Amino acid sequence: MKETLPSNGCDFFDVDHTIVDGSTSLQSLITGIELQMLPLRILYSIPKIYLQYYFGSLDTSVASRCIKELEGMPKSDLQQIGEQNFRKRIRPKIFKDAELCIAERISSGRKIVLITSSFTHVVEPLAMSLHVEHILANTLVIDRDLTSGYIQEPFLFGIEKKVQALAFMDSHGFLPQECSFFTDSVNDLPLLDIVGEPVVVNPDYRLRKIARERNWKIEKFHRHKCPTV
Repeated sequence: MKETLPSNGCDFFDVDHTIVDGSTSLQSLITGIELQMLPLRILYSIPKIYLQYYFGSLDTSVASRCIKELEGMPKSDLQQIGEQNFRKRIRPKIFKDAELCIAERISSGRKIVLITSSFTHVVEPLAMSLHVEHILANTLVIDRDLTSGYIQEPFLFGIEKKVQALAFMDSHGFLPQECSFFTDSVNDLPLLDIVGEPVVVNPDYRLRKIARERNWKIEKFHRHKCPTV
């Protein structure tokens, strides 16, 4: 039975492993290498970043060194990587259940926000595909249409998601209890703790344990079998 949703609310969705099966940032780096716009060495830092992310202790200096490799890239190249990455790697891995959930909440009049540690140029095509107007993501600093090799601070991860989500709620007239948050990661506990509807999606074992203890909703989103074009 279709869920009846209040129209005066806001729903925040994590992206990686929640809407999309996999890491959108890593996928975009592979796409950039394939397009010969990024050097192969940019992948060397990925295992360390992934382990730090998994254990909730991300050292942003490691991510910053990786981002420094992008210095001097034209903004148009970034957009090309984002668009090609969506067509080739993201679109085939969108969870159909996530797509349907977002569409249902949009039709109920609720505001949808993608909130992610991925990058704006990577998730913008996804947001357009899902008819989502609002994105909170990490953004590269652009100077004269070239990437500067720096990221706009603060880095959106962990408690900073809570900070930016609260700022969004305040600017759009929402209370935390009127909002929901869908995520797979235990790193997102600060935001899960304050919303009226915390929903864990395809959770890791740590988040599943916490969700059961707190009687939070647990969802299983399945992969969307979409052809790559």
